[in-house]
Amino acid sequence: MGTTRPVEWHQADAMRLPFEDEAFDAVVCQFGVMFFPDKAKAFAEARRVLRAGGLLLFSVWTGSKRTSSPTR
Repeated sequence: MGTTRPVEWHQADAMRLPFEDEAFDAVVCQFGVMFFPDKAKAFAEARRVLRAGGLLLFSVWTGSKRTSSPTR
């Protein structure tokens, strides 16, 4: 994945992204997914702000059963 355009980084609440629909080519979340209180809502928000053919990239340390985060 490469681009000639500058990359812009934004920090936001994953459950309520303050961006327009189809605003981004990529959504990146590093080690946050395992702490989302509502993973389905967060992933739906990521999809909403992605352009068609956009990339969702995330990483986690381990499954939610092995973390101290609250689960549903």
